[in-house]
Parts: sequence; structure tokens; C-alpha cells
Amino acid sequence: MDKPAFAFNVIKNYLYETKFRVEGIPVEAGAKPPVLQFRVSRNNPKFIVYLNSPSYTKDFGKVELAVSTFEFFEITTALKSIIENKDADTITIKFSDFKWYGKQRSKEKEFTGSVTIGRDNGCVFMGFNFGDGIDKPKFVFGGRTDTNYYNNTKKRNLTDVEISEVKARGMVNAIEMVISQVLVREYVEPKPKENKQGNNNRGSNNYNRDQNDNQSQQNNTQRTDYEDEIPWG
Repeated sequence: MDKPAFAFNVIKNYLYETKFRVEGIPVEAGAKPPVLQFRVSRNNPKFIVYLNSPSYTKDFGKVELAVSTFEFFEITTALKSIIENKDADTITIKFSDFKWYGKQRSKEKEFTGSVTIGRDNGCVFMGFNFGDGIDKPKFVFGGRTDTNYYNNTKKRNLTDVEISEVKARGMVNAIEMVISQVLVREYVEPKPKENKQGNNNRGSNNYNRDQNDNQSQQNNTQRTDYEDEIPWG
């Protein structure tokens, strides 16, 4: 059996700060707001969502989407373009990769998830589709009820749209800075893959997403219509 290409210890960093998260719209009646968090796993960024719905009995409905570093910053760049342009079109970025079913890897790359970025009644939002019939959480950037945003020049409170832009811009700036530092400071060099032919021991730049991520997602599966239309795209 091949040895794992990576050997990691979980090291907590600022990404684990409890307030470093985004809350969304409940996925169903009676559910708590879903929570979006960010992690670095196997030297690459990852989105983690807790659906917080009674329909999901394991890990508060935890689902994950692992992306490459380039893909992560493509998402934040797209989000910034939405923030700066009130008339920007809604953008969906879909991802695919090999999946693990137990110890068996899929023969072809399959849909692993998508991120949708746009505006809802003028307010900036991010939405996720994790496939496999899992509810599609939506995170609309808005102000907290216990925080007031006031325009001193015009002597009025900021509108919901203005607050949304401030909140979304603040999140992007913070997450890009923190993710960048974690990626650099906690980089772990992958172990070279063993060459079964014995010719040489060249390392490989290819990697497979953590099969445990896929297993966690399968535990929260309800249906199989993962390519259906998202309700807010």
C-alpha cells in the first residue's frame, strides 16, 4: 500500500477564531443560520459550511469545498468585482475533481461544488452548491442589528446596500490577508511519491482532495440531483 503523500498535524490559527465567520440565511424553517468558515488543508484553502439544520444529524450539517489557492483568489476577485459594480451580473464558478467512495476513487472527475456571487435586492451575497442534493446555503452581507452605520455628511444611516458593500469588502480584505499568511507560514512540503517502476523518485505536483472531506459530505447527503438549478442564481 502506498504511503500517504502528506503528513499533517492540525495546527490552530486565526482561521479558528470564533468571530472569523459569516452567517447566512437559514436553509429551512426552524433551522439556525448556516455558518461559513475558512480553513487551509493540504496546503490549499477550503470553505466549510455548517448548515445548522435539523435535517442534518451529523456535525451540524458540515459540508466542505476544497479549492486550489489560485481558485480561492479567483473567487475573492470575482466578489470584489461584484462589490465595485452595482450592475454586475451574477457569477457562478463550478468545480470538479475525483471523488472517493470508501477506498475507491471515481474514474472520472465529478462535480464537487460551486460558488455563486451576485446581488440580491442590491445586497452582495455568496451562495454554495455542494451537490448531492444538499441544501444550498446563501450568505447575504448585511449589518448587525446592534451596530449602526451612519453617514455623517448626509446625516442619515447607511442603506442596506451600502452596508452590504462595506461588510463584503471588509470580509474579502480580511480573509485574503489571513489565508495568505496561513498558506505561507504553515506550508508543508509533500512527500515525493514512490515510483513503482523503480526508475526514479520524482515528486508529483498532482494531489487528490482529502477523501475524508468527501466522506463527510456523503454523510449529509439527502438526494442525488447535484446538478439541479440553484434557487438564487
